[in-house]
Amino acid sequence: MKNLKILSTLMLICTASFGQMTSYSYTSSSGTFAAVTGGTDINSIEANDQISLVLPIGFSFNYCGINYTKFRANSNGWISLDTTITPSVSDQRTNNLSGNTSLGPVLAPLWDDLDGTTGTASYTTTGSSPNRVLTVEWKNWEWNFQATSATVSFQLKLYEGTNNVEFVYRPESGSVVSGTASVGIKDTSAGSGNFISLSALANTATASKTIETTSINAKPISGQTFLFTRCNANIDQVGALCANSAPIFSNSGSGLPSGGSSAFFVNGTAQSSFDPTTQSIGNHTLMFTYATSSCTDTNKQVIRVDSVTQIQFSMPSSICSNIDTFQLNGSPIGGNYNGQGVLAGSNNLLPSSFTNPSVEIITYSFTNAFNCSDSISMFYQIDTISKSTVSVSNVLCDNTPSFNLTGGTPAGGNYFGSNVSNSMYTGGVIGADTVYYNYQASNGCADTSYAAITINSSPGLNFTDIGRFCENSGFITLNTASPSGGVYSGPGVVGTTYTPSVPGTDTIKYVITNSNSCSDSAFQYVNIDSVTATSLAGMGPFCDNATAIALNTGLPIGGVYSGNGVNGINYSPSQAGVGFDTLSYTFTNGLLCKDSSFVLVRVNPSPTVSYSGDLEFCLNDMEQQLTGAVPLNGKYNGVGVNSTAGRFDPKAAGAGTHSITYVLTNGNNCSDSASVIAQVIENPVFSLGEDIEICGDESTELDPGIDSVNYIWSSGETSRKIMVKESKVFSVTVTDTVSGCKSSDEIRVEYDAICVSINEDLKESTSISYFPNPTNGMLMLKLEGLQVQNIELLILDMTGAEVFSTVIEIHDLNQEAPIDLSELESGNYLIRMRTNSGAVVHKITKY
Repeated sequence: MKNLKILSTLMLICTASFGQMTSYSYTSSSGTFAAVTGGTDINSIEANDQISLVLPIGFSFNYCGINYTKFRANSNGWISLDTTITPSVSDQRTNNLSGNTSLGPVLAPLWDDLDGTTGTASYTTTGSSPNRVLTVEWKNWEWNFQATSATVSFQLKLYEGTNNVEFVYRPESGSVVSGTASVGIKDTSAGSGNFISLSALANTATASKTIETTSINAKPISGQTFLFTRCNANIDQVGALCANSAPIFSNSGSGLPSGGSSAFFVNGTAQSSFDPTTQSIGNHTLMFTYATSSCTDTNKQVIRVDSVTQIQFSMPSSICSNIDTFQLNGSPIGGNYNGQGVLAGSNNLLPSSFTNPSVEIITYSFTNAFNCSDSISMFYQIDTISKSTVSVSNVLCDNTPSFNLTGGTPAGGNYFGSNVSNSMYTGGVIGADTVYYNYQASNGCADTSYAAITINSSPGLNFTDIGRFCENSGFITLNTASPSGGVYSGPGVVGTTYTPSVPGTDTIKYVITNSNSCSDSAFQYVNIDSVTATSLAGMGPFCDNATAIALNTGLPIGGVYSGNGVNGINYSPSQAGVGFDTLSYTFTNGLLCKDSSFVLVRVNPSPTVSYSGDLEFCLNDMEQQLTGAVPLNGKYNGVGVNSTAGRFDPKAAGAGTHSITYVLTNGNNCSDSASVIAQVIENPVFSLGEDIEICGDESTELDPGIDSVNYIWSSGETSRKIMVKESKVFSVTVTDTVSGCKSSDEIRVEYDAICVSINEDLKESTSISYFPNPTNGMLMLKLEGLQVQNIELLILDMTGAEVFSTVIEIHDLNQEAPIDLSELESGNYLIRMRTNSGAVVHKITKY
């Protein structure tokens, strides 16, 4: 809850363009500063001396009698409700509530030369209509621009409906540097009475409308709040009234805040209402004032009273309902008629729309150029009568017999006309005629209806012989009757076609109806002869590249074959082409009647195979996938060809020239093939020889022994011969410079930097061995034939450095001794034994 303390009350008189006065009173209190969350960033003013683009308030805010929906915010702690301003930097940073007129209406929570570099500015509109609130926030602002850290945060709030203005503050950790701020609100004018200036950012602040405080330099307490409360005198804006409009009463106005008093003035005189019916035509001044103990507001408007045009309108006392249209005549013309049965937008009354007797009312209203209306309402009686009807065929022929007229409703009326006598109608004379029916109701309303009749002549008819036909002749167009346009009927007749089907005689009838709907008819007899039945056995299907087929399945013998691809008694699928062909067999009997039988023959497409471009392979190539033939999914055949896998093995085929054929059979079991030549070329033949061992300063030359080829060694060299002096497997690939076929060979070279040796005297009398070799750590020395003595063992790495030594006592001619090499790194070593008879060197491997 806010701790409210009213420090002072001051009215700011705002002058609108038409002289209306709007007042604000001021109070201060301690509340809570609630920082904006989720607002819209105004990052354009988060710097020094910057003004924002036009921003939306979110509702209509009335300030000094003018409604505003937009604003612009400034980095120097103020907003303007005039969005058209283009202020200079000096006007933006120089606080001047009392004298500056270039910024429009200004609301200034803290107007000084501020800086928003360290802060964030944002705005948000919260709540729902009609109680929304706009909050504009300057958060962590530097006061003034020379400050090095955030000094103060402050908010400006605009309230919908009450049009109140509120400032809320929160101090920050930084210090004020040379503060000279103004706090307050102003209208568009300069001088006393056009602003409210607060003396400090504290509950003890006083307010002035004559003297502006421009030296505020002390930070506020957190939650410091200043509220500028608007006095609102509210009454609907009228604009114009007609001379016959309802009065406006003084109690139709209202004011805020509640608890005040109001007054109502018409043309400067206190009145309780404004009655247009008693006022003269023209403009009148209506003023509504509302005042409380702290503020006053006036709502002033000019009301124009416009004249009303006098009108005249009358109606007969009764109207019969069978009148189709009754014209309504009100004056002046151009008004609107309203009432049951009136055709919208016209001056026509439709009595026929009423089904029951009734008393009705019609109102005529007229609106003049001032949009002022007057109206007259008239009552009248609707007398109903059932609408009479008479039903007679509207077209008769000159031979139609006389007949009684019975189609008039309601019953009880009278028929009359030139060819009517005692309700009997007699035609016979070609031309037009009319039958009338009159019915009179008990209320005096009468209704007469009529039916128009046309007497037409009957048509003449000529129907000649149709002809003689075979039973299978198919449909015949019927066209021997005249005039045309009639209807044929009989066995096998559909429309104007006749289809014979059974040997014998058919009777065909022709009926013609002329344009006057009169008819005539005639008959003809048709003789139908039999046919000899034929048959034709089915055949196929065939491939389009098949040879000609003899035709001999038609019965009875002696008929004629025909169809696409038929030549006499032969059928050529290739000539017929792919698709379905209909072959026919026709036989003509002695009555010249023909019969035909048909079979549907299918000619399937054979695939068109394309396989070109001769192939080359090297003899030692791997098995190759055969490609290039199209369409796919066929089979390759030939020497060295795996037909199932579609692969060619040069080794299986052997060197030389081979034919490879591609055969494709499609889903219709039709085939095609194509062939290419495959050349298999022998690869170069050479050998690097057996593996070689060298040691010490020895080296060896490797030579494939073949010319006219390109060489590539595993060492990267491309010469024919190379010199090597290392342990390694060397390989070389030679490529025939003409065919491109390749061959490879490899040789292992074993090289020891130190040549392993043994003294010849020692070798003849002694056997020395080491096992296991290679070893993972424990090596056994086995000696045979060595006399009793002490021997010295030295172990050298491959660089010749000593890595291990020991002395072993020999006390038996056959002796084994363990040597622990677990401390040595994995690798190759030389072990040297010194005895009384000489020395021996062996190679061992530790893994």
